[in-house]
Amino acid sequence: MLHSSNLQLCNTKEPHLFPVLPRPSYDEGFLGAEVLDYLTTLQETNKPKRVVGGIIASALKARTSIDRETYSDFNNTEIKNALPVNEDIRGKPDIQVVVPFSLMALDDDKFWTSNNYDLTPERYTIAAGIGNISHVSPTSPLLSQIEDIQPETFCNQRNLPTATYGVNRCTHVVNIALGSLVEIVAVDLTLGGALYHPLHLHAYQYYFIGMGSNPDPVTCPDFNATVFQILDKKGLIPRNYFNPSLKDSSTLTSRGYLILRLRASNLGYWLLHCHFDYHMINGMQMILHVGERKDLPPIPSKFPKCGNYKPLIKHMH
Repeated sequence: MLHSSNLQLCNTKEPHLFPVLPRPSYDEGFLGAEVLDYLTTLQETNKPKRVVGGIIASALKARTSIDRETYSDFNNTEIKNALPVNEDIRGKPDIQVVVPFSLMALDDDKFWTSNNYDLTPERYTIAAGIGNISHVSPTSPLLSQIEDIQPETFCNQRNLPTATYGVNRCTHVVNIALGSLVEIVAVDLTLGGALYHPLHLHAYQYYFIGMGSNPDPVTCPDFNATVFQILDKKGLIPRNYFNPSLKDSSTLTSRGYLILRLRASNLGYWLLHCHFDYHMINGMQMILHVGERKDLPPIPSKFPKCGNYKPLIKHMH
């Protein structure tokens, strides 16, 4: 990150050979910023996040460690697109994909032998998932070898396999018609701490049209995907359609929600996942399948396949 005073290297006739300011240390932060809505709890107010000459535009902040209903004076919905929105993203979407981010504690005795290593700092084993599905990556590429994958390995919320210890492990795929208006609603179900999942979608830029927390905690104290839909029907979930920002990654606030919209114009199988690597590889991901097989170009002849690589062996000893 460059300090503004060092930009003279680029626009003066006699530039300095080296930066004129001392190298910043790792613990002093960055000064000169207008900090709005940094991620913190009440106990961490003496540790503000800082940045050079900008604004930290992130998720909503929690008031206390116990009351995690969130509020904000500034959030990502207030960032406006500098360009006009050329497509109509208003109205009822063709499909709404609800993405409940969840962590499920598992019984170590059912998975690991005694006297083994602890796998997490919290000293319990977790299964990460979207809803009650912990995603398992397919054994072959879906784009070129879907016929090599057993059909029963695929699943979604309407087609679940038999759960093992309360967890459905399968390849989570949601089919989306080409050209449809898609609304993705991410809801955080994580209990036991203020955890902010970074959501990332491959192959698309989506319109960021809403974020927030439970708007009616008194009537509906247990916020989840079903409660979100009930409150949405009551008109309590606002959406911003006026020049919403285009993004491919967003922070899901603890016990809150995000609302994203896109036009499904890019064919293929695209990953949507939490960007905490441990959560992602542990199942907090899913695949959005846009279009039909007939919409895709044919697979090139002699295209490499999983399992068919046979290196040339000239000599055997």
